Amino acid sequence: MKIQFEDGLSFQQEAINAVCDLFAGHERGSSVFTLRAPSRGGGSTLRDVDSDIGTGNAIGIDDSTLLANLRAVQIRNGLAPRAC
Repeated sequence: MKIQFEDGLSFQQEAINAVCDLFAGHERGSSVFTLRAPSRGGGSTLRDVDSDIGTGNAIGIDDSTLLANLRAVQIRNGLAPRAC
């Protein structure tokens, strides 16, 4: 699935910034992975129809940094931080 954004929509840019700021301090890394889809016979098979390369979901920042980032984003957007 590919997500496309329209240029010029300020609320979309604010949402993108909020998500990016949540992970501030996380170093960018890369990894290559392969998706397996079920075959008609019930097993799994490699598909060559879409060969995009993706990035893994490992988080490289600690919980306290993530929480501090979350609270900063909440405050910036006028949301009261909730106790965890």
